[in-house]
Amino acid sequence: MSDSSFDPSSLAAQISKKGLPPVHLWNPELCGDIDIRIARDGTWFYMGSPIGRIRLAKLFSTVLRRDDDGEYYLVTPVEKLRIEVEDAPFIVVELEEHGQGQEQEIFLRTKTDDVIRVDDDHKIWVEYSEDGEPSPYVEIRNGLSALIARNVYYQLIEIGTSNEDGPGEKFGVWSAGKFFVLGDLVQAWSGEIDDCWRHQIFRQNSPGQQNHCGCWTFRQMASSQFLRSEIYAGAWVSNRSSKS
Repeated sequence: MSDSSFDPSSLAAQISKKGLPPVHLWNPELCGDIDIRIARDGTWFYMGSPIGRIRLAKLFSTVLRRDDDGEYYLVTPVEKLRIEVEDAPFIVVELEEHGQGQEQEIFLRTKTDDVIRVDDDHKIWVEYSEDGEPSPYVEIRNGLSALIARNVYYQLIEIGTSNEDGPGEKFGVWSAGKFFVLGDLVQAWSGEIDDCWRHQIFRQNSPGQQNHCGCWTFRQMASSQFLRSEIYAGAWVSNRSSKS
């Protein structure tokens, strides 16, 4: 199938606008590749240009499927078109939390307005590049994941906590009664802390050393280009300091 013969509006006409279509039940023949690309920031492109109609991109996202071959397809009852996805097909742009501690529930919204609760069916995990850069993800549906935007990742860190005492423990967030790991905790030295009782940013820290107030940070974030600094949880610092 040639890109020149593809009409996005014809595909849109095949898609139900009521809820999520049962794409897992559809098995049409592969029509070919189409010049649609989802960029790392969640923007949809057609033939190199952003799809300006946001509603159209949202509609296409409802018939997106990832098959066992690892490829992404737009699927209708009569067509199957392979597209390119740079990273994850969705991106989380908003977070809302309710409750505290183990009773907390976290809700995430994607750029295409999918809203999910972080739970067993929508797990958060973090992958690391060779140079230590973290990329946080969350499962959206049926093998489709979302990259968590940097500002939302900061919010997760801000509401995060540790799950056990002592060196080597995990740092993460609670949601729907489950603990989702964001990273390991290690002691770190920093000479540039403005206020130990709030969430602050470490600059040029050396992992493996304890600072004067006993703050703990992520080992993996020590050389992170994603954060370009280390973040520690003020609540964790407060808890440990109160015990000393």
